[in-house]
Amino acid sequence: MPRSRSGFTLAELLIALACGAVLFAVAAAIALRQQRVFAELADAAATTGRLREVIATLPIDLRAVSPRAGDIREARDTSLEIRATIASAVVCDSAGASSLILAPALAGAEAYAAYLTPIAAGDTAWLLDVRDSTERWIPRRVTSASSTTAARCATGAPTLSRPPFATLVISLDTVGPARAGTVLRVTRPIRYSLYRSSDGSWQLGVRDWNTTAQRFNSVQPVAGPLLPPSGRGLAFSYADSTGGIVANPADSQTGLALIRIAAHAQSLRPVRVLGARAGGVTQRADSLDAVVLLRNRR
Repeated sequence: MPRSRSGFTLAELLIALACGAVLFAVAAAIALRQQRVFAELADAAATTGRLREVIATLPIDLRAVSPRAGDIREARDTSLEIRATIASAVVCDSAGASSLILAPALAGAEAYAAYLTPIAAGDTAWLLDVRDSTERWIPRRVTSASSTTAARCATGAPTLSRPPFATLVISLDTVGPARAGTVLRVTRPIRYSLYRSSDGSWQLGVRDWNTTAQRFNSVQPVAGPLLPPSGRGLAFSYADSTGGIVANPADSQTGLALIRIAAHAQSLRPVRVLGARAGGVTQRADSLDAVVLLRNRR
């Protein structure tokens, strides 16, 4: 008598395959959703990172601006032109009628000079004239800059404990009240603006002043992409010492006391999950603001 064997019928196999297909489809949908979630979070983090670059870059130069000294050359809602400080030093000694030897740039307690970029002819040197009741910065045009070696500074200047040192000699169009121990800073125009790049995106750009050609160099991208001007991708607003908004900052740069920076950007990819609209075609927007209180603002 033949032995009976247990097995699956065709209907059972079809049902099992259908259930397996449903489980695989659910697992694939979950994995796809998770992938989209991670992609959206990465895009949101990148958007915030672009805004942080804007907010971190601009205050570095703006904190050193003195409106009363005329450091703000042009103030607009989407652009700002300032005199940026590229060097500061103490005069070590004089070298002729209109040349000054600067203290060396050293580390530690003997740091009497610092140079962000090399000084060049055409830059502006500001000499601090200190009197009994007042002090003022006197501008002088730099006509040349060269290197030298200083073994010691003149009386009234910093004492160098480990000479000789490599330092700079700058020649000015006229010296004025300059002597050993005088503090000076060297400035060069710089311009920040929201501009449209060659790929069509809007970027925070910077233009450095070309001292040889006496004009601004080509704009260089700093951070972006941002929203266009209509979306307030980069917006400057200004206030005076009383906190009142300055409607026409271009006409009253010397009276500015506060600069507000607002940056707006959106994600590069459409949001398909987490807050997406019907249809899933939208982009997440983000913004960051910063406030910079200017020195010598009263």
